[in-house]
Amino acid sequence: MKLRFLLLALAACSGPRREPFSWPANIEDARARLLVHIPEGDRVLAKRGIEMIPDIIGNAGGVTVSYYEWIQNKRMEHWSETEVNGRLEQAIKSNYRIIRDIARNTPRRTATHNSSRYAIGKEIDMRTAAMVLALKRIEAHYQLEGFSQ
Repeated sequence: MKLRFLLLALAACSGPRREPFSWPANIEDARARLLVHIPEGDRVLAKRGIEMIPDIIGNAGGVTVSYYEWIQNKRMEHWSETEVNGRLEQAIKSNYRIIRDIARNTPRRTATHNSSRYAIGKEIDMRTAAMVLALKRIEAHYQLEGFSQ
C-alpha cells in the first residue's frame, strides 16, 4: 500500500504498531516530506531525503507546558493559553533549528537561535544531534554551577 503524507507522526503509540505501518517493513511505502522521528527507519528515510523531527522534539510539548505551569506557580503568575502556545512554539522551533544545524554541521547565529557553540565538526543524524544538544547543555550547566552531592 502506497501512502502519501505531507507530515507523518507516529507519536504516543503503545504496544506494537499495526498495519498499515508495520515498521520498518512498510517504511519504503510511506510517501512523506516530513516525519516525526521513528528510530527503526533512520537509514531508509535519510536515503530518501525525508527530513525527520527527532522524537525528543516531537514529544517535548507536554513536558514543556508542564514546566511552564510549574514556573507560573512558583512566580504566582497566570499566562494565557495564547502566551503558553507562543512560548511553546518558539521553544520547539528554536531547538529544532539548533538540532538541524548540528546535524548538518552548519553552525549559525540568527535572531531566533544560536547553534554555533554546539557544532561538533561533522554531519550526524538528527537523533544524535538532539542528544548532542542535550549533553552540551548539561555540560554547560555543570561548568557553570559545578557538581552537587
